[in-house]
Amino acid sequence: MRKQWFSNINGQWSVFSGVPKLTKNFAGISSRELNNDGKDAIKQVYENTFNDEQMFDDSKFD
Repeated sequence: MRKQWFSNINGQWSVFSGVPKLTKNFAGISSRELNNDGKDAIKQVYENTFNDEQMFDDSKFD
């Protein structure tokens, strides 16, 4: 498990530093089994994108 964000620009993968923000046409890629680290990472992206903790409801992952 890498526990990192990656971006693909012009066919080249690179480590993304920081927490990304969602764009209108984003592609999310993960593993089949979501663990607590993955839940936390998704929560951070939502908070960074929408700047509102209340918008993220992690009960949908249970």
